[in-house]
Amino acid sequence: MDGSLIVGNQRRAVLDEADALGVEVLGSEVVQLEARDLLEDVKLHASLAMTGRGQVQPTEVQRFELEVAGLRFAYAEGYHGHLLVPGEFHAPLRGGLREPVALTRPTFLGTDWLTNDDKALEKRLRRDPALKEAVGSLAWKRRSSGAEIKLAWSLQVFATGTGTSHLVLKTAGAGLVAWRPGIREFLVVFQAVTALLDHEPRAAQEPCFPPAYCGVCGCWRAAGS
Repeated sequence: MDGSLIVGNQRRAVLDEADALGVEVLGSEVVQLEARDLLEDVKLHASLAMTGRGQVQPTEVQRFELEVAGLRFAYAEGYHGHLLVPGEFHAPLRGGLREPVALTRPTFLGTDWLTNDDKALEKRLRRDPALKEAVGSLAWKRRSSGAEIKLAWSLQVFATGTGTSHLVLKTAGAGLVAWRPGIREFLVVFQAVTALLDHEPRAAQEPCFPPAYCGVCGCWRAAGS
């Protein structure tokens, strides 16, 4: 499938799901990465294990700014020719956790939360019913043009040092003509994570893994920006 056709199909998929959920699309753009030096985090994003293809980096990104019920968030997905690279949702959170956390690919033992060895926090994340249900519906593989891309992680939360935190949710899944972005799943995860945050002062935390699209979406280093 032609790369421009994939970009157009994906734009329609985002608009259709947003409309179905009552989410407003405030704007969108396609960014050619080689033309924007500020997107170093995307250029360095090479953690996508592709069956038979080695590693891949996106050469362009389609970014959407969205809003629902006062929550403004961003969604970006990358393209490498005719391949659709997993996307990311980015959103600000009020409050934080004691440590930066990340949900890594499940094993036969279940989901694996990284919490900087904070066992009490790990136990809390594992046992929270709403969060457990929310992350249970997440996909961990993206199949595109005969290739399979496996995610190393799907969810991260880290404090910004300004009384807020940053949530990143990576997307996967499969499709024939277009891939549903997963706005519904993102909103469910957002609500589940929000309920677990406290409002103690937190110093800025480094994410467990570098997100791919902070340069496109922003990482909310200023409160609510």
